[in-house]
Amino acid sequence: MTFIIFDMDAKTFAKAVTILLFVVGSLLAVDGTLSYRTGIDRTWNVTRRGSVATLMVLCKIASTVFGLWLVVIGVRL
Repeated sequence: MTFIIFDMDAKTFAKAVTILLFVVGSLLAVDGTLSYRTGIDRTWNVTRRGSVATLMVLCKIASTVFGLWLVVIGVRL
C-alpha cells in the first residue's frame, strides 16, 4: 500500500524500516541494560525479579543485537 499511496520505491521503504528498527533496537538496549543493572524487569505491566528477569534481559539484549545487525544490513543497501 505504501508503494501506491506515497509513490515510494523499494529502497526508500527499506531505509524507512531500517530507521524504525534502529529506534526499537535502541529502546530495547536501554531497557535491557537498566533491567540488568537493577535486577528488575517490567514488561507489559508485569514486574519480574530474579532469574525470570535475567532471562527477559537476555532476550532483550539478543533482540537488540539482531535488530542492530538488520540495521547494518539496511544501511548498506
